[in-house]
Amino acid sequence: MATPPDFTTGQVLTAAQMNAVGMWLVKSDTITTGNSKEITACFSADYDNYKIVLSKIRTSGVVNVKLRMGTTATGVYYYGGLSRTYASATSNGEQGSAANDWLIGCIGTSTESAAAAIELQMPNMAQVTSFTSLGSDPRTAGTGARIYGGYINNTTQYTSMTVFLDGAATFTSCDVKVYGYN
Repeated sequence: MATPPDFTTGQVLTAAQMNAVGMWLVKSDTITTGNSKEITACFSADYDNYKIVLSKIRTSGVVNVKLRMGTTATGVYYYGGLSRTYASATSNGEQGSAANDWLIGCIGTSTESAAAAIELQMPNMAQVTSFTSLGSDPRTAGTGARIYGGYINNTTQYTSMTVFLDGAATFTSCDVKVYGYN
């Protein structure tokens, strides 16, 4: 019998084969309008850890893309590094403290698609939630990457997250995929 993920059509899979699959798609959504969107029912007790992938992000203007657990998380501490190659800019650091949200590292623009990958640990457990994120900064003048990491200093068990823009711009596209794993 084939080893995952090399399954064949009509093949009967054993529990052991299914349990060997590393990640499961938990939620898929799309954002095409507005400044924010809550992605509901994406965290549960089924998984300890999650990978969130945001792709094809386009906005009506240049703006930071942010993430918030639930709709009103508090006690978020993060630190980020910024590395870019456009306009003779150099690497630098950014820090946020006790805010409701964190930068996920990507910049939305109307001409280039941005993307971000976020690793999230224990969002639905009664423990501190930790995260790391890597995102693109694809402004037309060059390229760059932003890296963030931190934690949410509370024991709230989150079941949703909100993706939003920190300015007046609106989404024109954003694909959201949430994968669970233990």
